[in-house]
Amino acid sequence: MGWALCWLTGVPYICYVHGEDVTAAATSRELRFLAGKSLRRAAYIIANSHHTRRILLEDWRLPPEHVRVLHPGVDTERFVPAPRDNKVRQELGWAERPVVLTVGRLQKRKGHDMLIRALPAIRRAVPNLLYAIIGDGEERRCLEHLVMQEGVQENVQFLGEANDQTLRRCYQQCDVFALPNRQVGVDIEGFGMVLLEAQACGRPVVAGASGGTAETMRVPQTGRIVNCDNPQPLADVLSELLRQPDLRQRMGVAGRNWVVERFDWTSLTRQAEQIFFPSKIVPIRPTDALVAGAVH
Repeated sequence: MGWALCWLTGVPYICYVHGEDVTAAATSRELRFLAGKSLRRAAYIIANSHHTRRILLEDWRLPPEHVRVLHPGVDTERFVPAPRDNKVRQELGWAERPVVLTVGRLQKRKGHDMLIRALPAIRRAVPNLLYAIIGDGEERRCLEHLVMQEGVQENVQFLGEANDQTLRRCYQQCDVFALPNRQVGVDIEGFGMVLLEAQACGRPVVAGASGGTAETMRVPQTGRIVNCDNPQPLADVLSELLRQPDLRQRMGVAGRNWVVERFDWTSLTRQAEQIFFPSKIVPIRPTDALVAGAVH
């Protein structure tokens, strides 16, 4: 639609790219053709991460000067640290147990299955561990079966979809936040907003070494990046963090400062202003060599 309106009226438009949309477009001739027309005519492209930008430059041959990065932001006045609250933890069903939290749709790329497979090893180091999962999706039944298969029913809690208040409380009261993402086919984690929200709440984070998740944290001061294609590296990192409360405290404080400094909307608004209101928008001039990706 943006391409058509620009063709009819001459009004320029901008395309925002998330990452997984680009890789998905590569699997279809029709999507590649339509996205190509849209991106070639766009004034410029905004990528949600440097990882997404690399995909556009390397796989789709877009000119570097027309692909700009603008990370998503987080409301640091809403997502804030809070002291440990035994009443809230009782309401959540956590009590005094050490809790690893994951928030996200139950789909393969999020890696819930790998963390479930890692639980027997983590449990040897931290016997009373609880893995709390917020979200729902197509993998729910498979994950429930895997929990039974691994014999970790006492260590996994499916919370389903959560309202905003419950989500914030879970961020604030968990001990470690984990997003054990991995690439599955063309499906990737372009950035990882939940990692910013958890750090804004003063929690240390762990994420998979795939996609743009490393850009959400200052490694290793605020979080750790680990290969999540198999469970053992994940088990090692989480066991280390869960056994060191002082380290978690330092990482949480550093994570809060990191997000406020880099990803608060006040900071990002200034970046967005420079991108959306330049002195002059110069449309991309398509060439026969240009190939475009998918957009949002």
